[in-house]
Amino acid sequence: RRTIAANGAPVLDTLRQQGAGMLQSLVHASGLARLPAGRRIARGDAMPYYDFAHWLA
Repeated sequence: RRTIAANGAPVLDTLRQQGAGMLQSLVHASGLARLPAGRRIARGDAMPYYDFAHWLA
């Protein structure tokens, strides 16, 4: 889920659910982030984000 930090910067929050019910998390998602394969993601890393609102406009 994308939120806005106090400084106005966009922030991606992870949805913690994993396992068989993982797709249920998409109900709460506002978009998708593209994560590079095999790379650890650290807080503050920039990554491509695809907002569902742009796809549905």
